[in-house]
Amino acid sequence: MGDGTSAPDLRLRSETTTERLQSDSAVSPITDWQELQQSDAVLRLQALLQNRCSEEQLLFALRTEEVTANVAETCPITEDLRHVVNQQKGCIQHFDGDAGFCKHNISSNPRQLTAEFDSSGAAQLEMDRWKTELDRVKALHGVRMQNTESHINSLRHSLAEVQLECEELREKAYHPTPERISSPGLCTKCVCSQVGTSSSQQDNSGTLQRLTRERDELLEALGRLRRMQAELQRREGEACQRVAASLQLAEEACLERTKVQVENEQLRTELARQKDQHTRELNLSHEKLAKARTSALQEVQKEKELLTATVQSLTQAVSSRDTQLERMMRDRVALAEQLTISQHCSAQLDCQLAKISGEMRAQVDRAVMQKNGVQNELSELRARSADEAALKDQEVERLASDLEMTRRAMESMRASATQASEEAVRLTGQLGHAKRKLRQFRAELGVHAKARQEEASRFAQEAQRMEESIIEHLSKANSKIKSGAERMDNLVTAQHLLIERFKEECNFLSTLLEAITRRARWEHEEALQKTAQVWDEATRANKSASDLSAQCLQHIELHEGARRRPMAFSA
Repeated sequence: MGDGTSAPDLRLRSETTTERLQSDSAVSPITDWQELQQSDAVLRLQALLQNRCSEEQLLFALRTEEVTANVAETCPITEDLRHVVNQQKGCIQHFDGDAGFCKHNISSNPRQLTAEFDSSGAAQLEMDRWKTELDRVKALHGVRMQNTESHINSLRHSLAEVQLECEELREKAYHPTPERISSPGLCTKCVCSQVGTSSSQQDNSGTLQRLTRERDELLEALGRLRRMQAELQRREGEACQRVAASLQLAEEACLERTKVQVENEQLRTELARQKDQHTRELNLSHEKLAKARTSALQEVQKEKELLTATVQSLTQAVSSRDTQLERMMRDRVALAEQLTISQHCSAQLDCQLAKISGEMRAQVDRAVMQKNGVQNELSELRARSADEAALKDQEVERLASDLEMTRRAMESMRASATQASEEAVRLTGQLGHAKRKLRQFRAELGVHAKARQEEASRFAQEAQRMEESIIEHLSKANSKIKSGAERMDNLVTAQHLLIERFKEECNFLSTLLEAITRRARWEHEEALQKTAQVWDEATRANKSASDLSAQCLQHIELHEGARRRPMAFSA
């Protein structure tokens, strides 16, 4: 029995069901089919299919946000990115395993039902109606899948555009622009080679190289994240297909359950028909016995009135009694044959009911075992999710500490840059007293330094913008993946609830079948008792007929004696 159904509720439900069977034995099973179409399980399946399209549209965005939350502040660190990607792959594999487990649990119930009730028939018209409804739902699901695919294609197009923009930025970073080529003076590399003795120029060139290297690392990390995003999208589509297959299997299980209910309805009508047949036979036997009793009484009255009549009337009465005895003997033989036939039918019915009750008990045992297995798997899944949450918290703390270290390094680099600018001003003041050639060289050096500073600031701004865009994309991916995981958990819980609902309905059907079996046995015993009463009445009628025949013989002997006395007196 399910967790949500108590013993008094089961007894009340079985009593109400038996009363409905007694009162509405002639109702057509089509009304039951119409009620089953509006049942809670069918409506829940339709609601799941309708909500699935909107969930798939949000699943991609939610999963990508899950990825970015773990690696939002550590884009240049490639090892951390690999670690986060491996964690997300593990989560996806875990979700795939859960979906496969749910699919196995849902598909096991229809296989058991089809194995146990394969020999029973079903209503063809209702099956066609269910097939058309299933085709309509499949068509609706196909349209929604096409909409989802179009949305995914648009996202891919936008991703390709972003990749093209990244390639353009990379080309701009590696190759000089026409404005830079047309500007007077030397390039940054030439200035660094000519003025290599200055410590400030060495620091600036090192800063430029470090910024270029970090920019390349950021671009590589962005490419890896996009490949990972495509892989997550593919796995998401596979998981959605598995969930659709599991929902289809659940719908087939619901159809099999309706078949079982129709078979129970047919069994109930068959039992009612047999009951009516037995009652008709008993009524016929009672009528025959009443007619025989009334005819016997009439004949006895006539015999009493005609005892003083002639011997011819007595012989006619004896012959009539003989014919009545023969007819009653034939009736007794017919009643005996009917009794043997009814006993044979009752024995066959007992065998069939015992077999069906044994099969239903075995099915209940298997359902209880499956329930225990599902509860164990659920406890393991909860423990595993708690461990993964703890690991994710530790990873977030470590990433926060790494972010603090990088911020401190940036502050130290900015301080060194300010010191270098102060040193350049001091050197410029010392060179102010040199000759005019040195002044011209200083002016050119100032122009080149200004261009270098502008270029460095521009690179820093571009790197900051790229970092912000990557952080934003990663945060979106992280939130999307998190929401997708929650949606998958909700689907798994809904499937578990459906499985428990099917188990409860199977238990209810088994109890209902047991109640029908008990009532059929009680009716059979009552029919046997009535047959025994009829047999007793027939024996009493035979005994009374034999007594009447003996009395007739005594009257004949008395009449013969009365005839002999006048003849003796005359002689």
